[in-house]
Amino acid sequence: MGKEVKTNAMRILDRNKVPYEILNYECDEFIDGLHTAQATGAPVEQSFKTLVAKGKSGGYYVFVIPIAEEVDLKAAARSVGEKSVEMIHVKDITAIKQSITANLKYNYVSGGDEKEGTYEEAFVMFGQKAAETAPLPIISSTPLDFDLQAGKSYRKAFFIVNKGNEDMENITVKVKGGEGINITNGTDTFFVDKIKAGGQKRILVRFDTAAELASVSQTLDVELEYRYDKSGTVTTETKTGTISMNSEVSTAPVLRRKARFRDSSQH
Repeated sequence: MGKEVKTNAMRILDRNKVPYEILNYECDEFIDGLHTAQATGAPVEQSFKTLVAKGKSGGYYVFVIPIAEEVDLKAAARSVGEKSVEMIHVKDITAIKQSITANLKYNYVSGGDEKEGTYEEAFVMFGQKAAETAPLPIISSTPLDFDLQAGKSYRKAFFIVNKGNEDMENITVKVKGGEGINITNGTDTFFVDKIKAGGQKRILVRFDTAAELASVSQTLDVELEYRYDKSGTVTTETKTGTISMNSEVSTAPVLRRKARFRDSSQH
């Protein structure tokens, strides 16, 4: 028996100790996800496809949707804070050097109560051609390890990580609390002089919760504006993101059942 060939998706699952099952099938030519599900016997409702799109700002995004559905480009653009997005042809994907932030939300039982957890990780994709020199900001955070309570004061830290190959300068960070969140730093705007390529900056937000909370699942909306040197020209760009403060305990399992998937990157 030859050595098992592993894809990047499988390595990520292995690293996070997520059990999974590999489904193999004969395929002379890839048709679509529905054909794959039928060939492997995988439930259609548990099968997904990945679509790569380019935003108006020049950033790239990967959308994961059920295989039987079509992506709504207007809704997709709104979800990533872009004015518009357009699909990238398969042959052009190898020319992209960008990062993907994967956000997993799941439910689990702890102490007899059902809770909601999240896991987030950023990955950098390298294609055959290098992208132009530019910053690549990622807004990253770790969920709080407790449930928010009404009428309390809290602190929440998040990081701006520059995954690009150019420094970010004159950075303005605006933070807006979701329903039930009141920022108490004295200002909702933070200023950062510079984040070097490969570097990061920690932002600490203080906030109070409302006297009544409809849900412990609260969020912070973050908007960045920054400048960088683009071939001798000072260029201004923006980036938006949403930080989840959902409760997650360290003993919670990442998944409660085996994941059944097909990784199309093998074809």
